[in-house]
Formats: sequence, C-alpha cells, structure tokens
Amino acid sequence: MELTRIATTVQDRDAATAFYHDVLGMPVRHSPLHTVVSIGASELLLTTDPDADARGLHLALDVPADRLDLAADWLDSHIGRIVLDGEDTFDGPAGWNSRSVYFLGPENSILEFIGRRDLNLEPGSGAFHPSEVIGISEVGVAVESVPLSVDVLTTEAGLPRFGSGSDAFAPVGDASGLLIMVQTGRVWFPTESQRALPVPLHIEARGGVPGVYPLSPDATLTIR
Repeated sequence: MELTRIATTVQDRDAATAFYHDVLGMPVRHSPLHTVVSIGASELLLTTDPDADARGLHLALDVPADRLDLAADWLDSHIGRIVLDGEDTFDGPAGWNSRSVYFLGPENSILEFIGRRDLNLEPGSGAFHPSEVIGISEVGVAVESVPLSVDVLTTEAGLPRFGSGSDAFAPVGDASGLLIMVQTGRVWFPTESQRALPVPLHIEARGGVPGVYPLSPDATLTIR
C-alpha cells in the first residue's frame, strides 16, 4: 500500500509550515484554505483549526535504511531525538526488519524516520538531508475498537495485517505503507505519557479495494 496523501488539522498552520519547510527543507505550496507539504512521493495537507490537538498525530517517514544513522545525526544537530530509558534508536518489532528514530513535530506531533531494509532503497552518499525522505511510511489512527477497524480494513478494503498485533495495536498494510491502528488513549512509543488521540485524518492510498472506508468519526481512508 502506498500512502499518497494525509490531510489533518493544526492550530497554527504558519508555524507548522515553517517547521516542514524551514527545518526539514520540504517543498510546500499554499492556498487560502490549506498548505500542502511534499514529503517525498506523499503529501501532507494541513488545515487550520483553532481547536486542533496535534499531539495525537503520528507519522513515520521512510529513509533509506543505510542512511538511518546519518538521519539520527542530523536530528541531533537540528531538532533532537525522543529518548526512552536512555535509548534513542529503536529496532522495529519482530518481522519489521527496520530501525527508527523519533522526534517531535509541529504542536508536539510524533514524527519518525524509519529505515526499512526490506524496501531495498537506493543507498545515499554524503551528509543526510530530509529531502532524502521517500514518502510517508506510516500514519497512526486512534480508534475506539482496534479489532473492528482492522476487520473493515482486511475484509472490505482487502489490506493485509502486518506482523503481530493486539486488541490495542495492529498495523495494517505492508512495508510500503502502514496504518497503525491503536486504541484511543494508548501511549505512543517511545514517549512515556503522550497518548494516541482522535485527530481529523483523511488518508488517501493506492493498493487494496478502491473505495471510502470510515475508520472512526474523525478518520477515513480512501483507496483509489
């Protein structure tokens, strides 16, 4: 599955745009109603909502696996990493064949650089820059019932489960794009207290059965 566009809301669109453009160096384009951030082959669409709470948002961004350590060095120089129990680089769960570093994005959203070895992305050279990001790899979706949401995605949208999961955490999709279905209120790894919250999300993707699938009152998936 390829995640082509994620639309969500932020309280301060100008500040969020400045983070993605001025700090991460990603192209942006504007309209009166929203900003579109180009993240590799994916797009992130930001709309202003004074009541938005982006703390519940989690996005993972694909980088070539051999560049993950350099991506971590870049974070240390520009933003800083999220540290948990003295660790700041994390292996993925069993079967993921990945490594990740996490950092805070606009309005304390949780962002991640992930290197997936199974993607066999072209190796880079020289110093890392976020312009090397391939696209959005994962989006977290907080729901009231993970099993019910996963059932919709697997039986109706035709998407596979990815690796192991539980009634509180279940990845759906494949190494090219994952929906991380989590129980509302579950603490986002690798933080100690930041919880998955319902945030407005409209997710567009390729792969699976074309259609529009409600994931929660706040989130929908459109497969084209």
